[in-house]
Amino acid sequence: MIRHNLRISKQLYRFTELRNVGVGINGLNFVRFYSDDKFKSIEEFKKQKKDYRFGHNFSSLDELDNQNQKHFTSDKHSDSSNLHEKISQSRYNQLNENDINSIIENDPRLINLKPGSAEYKYQQDLIHREFQQRGKKEQARYEFIERFKGIGLGILALIGIVSIHQIAMNYEYLKNKITHNFNYKFDDSKIKSMDDPSINNKTIDYLTNKLIRELSNDIIADLEKLNEVSGLYVFGSHNKQKLPFRFKFFDGMLIKDVQIFQDYLAVINEKGELYQYYKGLKEPVLTKLGSKVTKCQISNDLVYLLTKNGEVIYTPRMDKSVPKFDHLKSRSLLGISSTKPFNKIDFRNDSKQNLLHRNESIKDISTGQNHILMLSSKGRLFIANTALDPNNFMNYGQFGIPALSPFGENSDQIPNNQAFELTLLNNEVVSNKDGAKSIRPRTFDNIATGKYHNIVADTAGNIWSWGKNTFGECGSEISYKTDFQPVPKKIFTIADFLSFTKNTLPNKLDTHNWSVENVYAADETSYIKLKYSDENNDAENQSVLISFGNGLKGQLGSSRFMHVCPQPQVVKSLNNLSEYNEFLGKVVDIGIKDVSIGNNHGFITLDNTGNYKDVLTFGDNEFGQFGNGKVAKSNKPVRLPKLIEPEDFTNAELEKNDKKSQKKLVRKINDITTNRLQLLDGVKLANGASVEQVIFAGDDSSVIFYKRK
Repeated sequence: MIRHNLRISKQLYRFTELRNVGVGINGLNFVRFYSDDKFKSIEEFKKQKKDYRFGHNFSSLDELDNQNQKHFTSDKHSDSSNLHEKISQSRYNQLNENDINSIIENDPRLINLKPGSAEYKYQQDLIHREFQQRGKKEQARYEFIERFKGIGLGILALIGIVSIHQIAMNYEYLKNKITHNFNYKFDDSKIKSMDDPSINNKTIDYLTNKLIRELSNDIIADLEKLNEVSGLYVFGSHNKQKLPFRFKFFDGMLIKDVQIFQDYLAVINEKGELYQYYKGLKEPVLTKLGSKVTKCQISNDLVYLLTKNGEVIYTPRMDKSVPKFDHLKSRSLLGISSTKPFNKIDFRNDSKQNLLHRNESIKDISTGQNHILMLSSKGRLFIANTALDPNNFMNYGQFGIPALSPFGENSDQIPNNQAFELTLLNNEVVSNKDGAKSIRPRTFDNIATGKYHNIVADTAGNIWSWGKNTFGECGSEISYKTDFQPVPKKIFTIADFLSFTKNTLPNKLDTHNWSVENVYAADETSYIKLKYSDENNDAENQSVLISFGNGLKGQLGSSRFMHVCPQPQVVKSLNNLSEYNEFLGKVVDIGIKDVSIGNNHGFITLDNTGNYKDVLTFGDNEFGQFGNGKVAKSNKPVRLPKLIEPEDFTNAELEKNDKKSQKKLVRKINDITTNRLQLLDGVKLANGASVEQVIFAGDDSSVIFYKRK
């Protein structure tokens, strides 16, 4: 009876078309059907109703079992491939509970089992567990794939960001690199000779015409042989020439020092005499000082001179009107008074006591826009104001004394040409072993001044600076607190030099073998020349030049244009230079013989073996101050063409317009490999004097002169 009722219930469950089931009345179940359409009559209702015979739609229980068996043995469930496919797809389409039950009930392994039996339920439980395990595996696999996709997308995003940044930072370079072959496509294999008229005519003709415009009959007539006649070469804004040409007045003259400031030129010859020249004069004029001078500097409207006796005197520039200049008045032993064309820096303090010690004199001077820094023979530092006109005076802390600070009450009332000792810098506080403190002198051996800042090196190898620091020229980080540095500050020590050069020189270098050879300064840039010496291995010797400050015009020489740079930059082009020494029979290091720094450009003279020294230049070249016939600036040291000599170009060739000779000269100027500028060093002239050539960088102009060796 129970089995009969169970089968009746299963059969009733299959009536899926029922919309609602009514309640039972008197043990009978009544069914009512609903439709969206309303019946207009009882006849229409009777036509659509369905009759069901409960328990009479099958003849026997065996017939019912056969019907269920056919339901489970349909062709689409002949294997388990669909089941596995649905399980694998379940990670993409979330299955609800009914879908899961349907998949399990339709599993082929339940075909031959009777629903509801113990074997059916056991197999159904195994299938369910298998389904869960497969689901977990698929979920884990799906999560792994998604994580891998996330990592991949992150890496691609990072590569994209870095690529976009590099493209943005190097856009001009990449654009020129890509378009170079289209704009400047030229088959080098077809070039046989520069004399071939079918190639590069435009470039050669352009340079030739440009050279002819700069050459004149007078210039060509003034040409002299380098190793026979001494003299002075000038180029840049002073004479509007982009190639070095001789200043005829100084031919045959040996020179000690030169200062060139745009249109103004000051020259000290071997006799210690001062010549001044500007464009309004026909030729340089000798300024009779009555004292022999060894060095000259220009500041504002005055020329400051260091005498042979160690005194600092100053005289007005000939191209400037200085009404407030106070000439030095003296009286002879006979009581005759006289007025000198110069005056002296006053080294007396307020008590009229001499700041210089006995047997102490000044051995070096350097000037800025309105200050002069002086180094004594005992290594002490003094400073003075050089601005005669208060309207031309600017105080950015370049005086290095707290009382003269730009933040003081009397910062604009500093007496001019009155020396002040840098007491805090000239002395240091040291502690003894027992803890007692004492003061001892600190000595210096190198000084340099920029427009409004100073840089000095003490004998212990420490670097000090003070003054204006807008571009990092004092070696300090830029902030509103360090824009002015009114008090001298130690910025670098010997130990710091090793860290500056660790990426450009071998790591095995010893800190204690470093030394400071000199310091230099442009208007807003500072330089330090270092020397590394190894007594056991000469091959390790290195000369290093570091720079910091304003590099907008390439004056840092570090292969980059930087507006602000407080961190020292190594001029890497000068590192690890070497050549073969024929006398020693081995490869030796090429050091740095000399460095000359102008307002925004500089020259580096290398210490090659022999009597000829290579020259490199970097920085601004707006006025042709490089002397290479061009006006393009350079942020790294480049070579220069050799000086023009009489055999290169004659006046007759110019008059008859000899194109062949002109082009030959152009090719020689542009060939800086075999025809590069090399300064004489220890060469004897026709008169027997042993001389050296010196190149000097001034304000937008440059000179080359002969000096006795």
